[in-house]
Amino acid sequence: MIKHKSDSIKELHQKEAEAAEKDKTIAEQADTIELLKGCIMELADVVYGEEATV
Repeated sequence: MIKHKSDSIKELHQKEAEAAEKDKTIAEQADTIELLKGCIMELADVVYGEEATV
């Protein structure tokens, strides 16, 4: 049986938590970017007088 020191396990869990938080932040930023792209496209339609194709 492999035995781990509690410090190394704690460090591993901390790194996993940091990676999960980073992934969550990236996903949130991707959602925000997509929302902003949509807003820009809608504004472009208004500015250039094109009809919405929704």
